[in-house]
Amino acid sequence: MTKRLWVLCSVALLVFLFYGMDQRVLTADMQEEEFNPHCEKLDVAIEKEIQLMIDIFKEEDFDRLTERVNELSASMELLEDEQNRLEVALCLEDVYKERELKAKVNGYHSLLSFTMHMKEEQEDIQFEEITFTIPEIELYLQVEGTLKDRDEKVTIEHDFSFLPGDGYDSRELRLKKEELRDMEENPPPFFLKITEGLAFSSLELLQNPIEKLMLFVNRFFTKQSEVEQKQFTTDALVYSTYFGINVAVITFEKSPWETLRMREYYPFSKTYSVIERAKNVHEELPDYWYPKEAIERGDWNEIVAYYKKHREEMYDFDRELYDYIFTDMFRESSGFEDLIQKVKKNHRNGEF
Repeated sequence: MTKRLWVLCSVALLVFLFYGMDQRVLTADMQEEEFNPHCEKLDVAIEKEIQLMIDIFKEEDFDRLTERVNELSASMELLEDEQNRLEVALCLEDVYKERELKAKVNGYHSLLSFTMHMKEEQEDIQFEEITFTIPEIELYLQVEGTLKDRDEKVTIEHDFSFLPGDGYDSRELRLKKEELRDMEENPPPFFLKITEGLAFSSLELLQNPIEKLMLFVNRFFTKQSEVEQKQFTTDALVYSTYFGINVAVITFEKSPWETLRMREYYPFSKTYSVIERAKNVHEELPDYWYPKEAIERGDWNEIVAYYKKHREEMYDFDRELYDYIFTDMFRESSGFEDLIQKVKKNHRNGEF
């Protein structure tokens, strides 16, 4: 009886530990999402316009969104005004408390960035269709905009996971699983593989030299484009992870030889915590690296570019101070004040 009771207690303890730990993590995540951005009171007219956009996203009325973007494309000023409204949308409780809604606002912001870029390039574009898709259980948004009267499409991939990069990784894993499942369920017959190879080789022999050259060039640029896309996305995600900020990657293939790639960074609760710690350090060490003007403007692309540029200098200056800002961790110091005193002592000459 004693042995049986011991086993039951052990199992109960394991269950408690498992669910207790899981609950702790969940609570921390929920508390992180409770972050309330410090915003000035919104103008009533601006709040009304933002609410219209929120209604579009909640109702998933993307036909209405397509019409809205096409109307705004009439001038750069209208597009900029819309972007400015989106940048203060986080001040509304509906947006900052709903992760998927916030992601859609960011995705729309990226779409406007692309439209404005095209306008700067003297290309006035109109959209035939705009779609927003968030796969089930993935913190990953995909926006697609099909251009009107052109066989071209812009794609925006926005990782809005709490741990930047997780959304992209889960998507890649899902796609690979789907690819393997498809190969298992529909394997091409062996003889078909052989005949396809022979047919393709024969076609190459029959083609004239110019066609063969064009085919080779097309294959080369397609492969090169895939490699460049992977590198661009990986680079964006690396710095997204370093600085605790979400990222959207914008891709527009103008031709097999030319691809436009852009990235837009978007803050969330973790990002504001990083900025708050950077501000605390700046107040104690006024000459330490701090992009004050970019932070005041809320220019997140410039903020990331600034820290990307000075990352190694900050790390070499004091590794623990760097870790405190970006990870909220102390290696040797007992707390913030202790860390600052140590840094001041090690750099009495004030050189940065």
